[in-house]
Amino acid sequence: DKPLLPLLIHNCMMHPDMKRMYHNACWFPCHLAFDEATSNSAVYAEAAAPLVRNAAHGGVSTLFMYGQTGSGKTHTMTGLEEGMAQHLSRLLRVRRNAHGVGGTEDDGQLSGGTVEVRLRYFELVGKRAVDLISRTRGSDLKLVNDGKDAVRPMGAEEPVVEDVDHLHRLLQF
Repeated sequence: DKPLLPLLIHNCMMHPDMKRMYHNACWFPCHLAFDEATSNSAVYAEAAAPLVRNAAHGGVSTLFMYGQTGSGKTHTMTGLEEGMAQHLSRLLRVRRNAHGVGGTEDDGQLSGGTVEVRLRYFELVGKRAVDLISRTRGSDLKLVNDGKDAVRPMGAEEPVVEDVDHLHRLLQF
């Protein structure tokens, strides 16, 4: 594991009188942070590819993006989605070609057995959690602690991803 980096957020806001501004500096621990000059492919390689590998080996992965409105979160996430779709496709194709026995890929040895990829995709907006792939897009979710120190989005759609085209359809807004 990489050490946590101290990330300084300069939060500039208006006073309630809407005449004066004030500045609040907040420090947050984080694993990775990228600036505006970083390409989507570099962000994918550093931040998302390890998560896809983890999921392909039976783990659960979460990607969290934080930033001011207009800072490029949606633009970056759209690029990462394409990278994830291609990466998952390669991993699953290797697995299918190996007839469930396992196979090698640039990501290392894949364990044998049945593969099932499920997707939950939601956005945190203020104090709301919104399901982005439900049949009724924009459904509010309730975030609860499951007692095992894991937060679960209750009511979130979690479809099985059939193939890359299906993944693309799920992620289109």
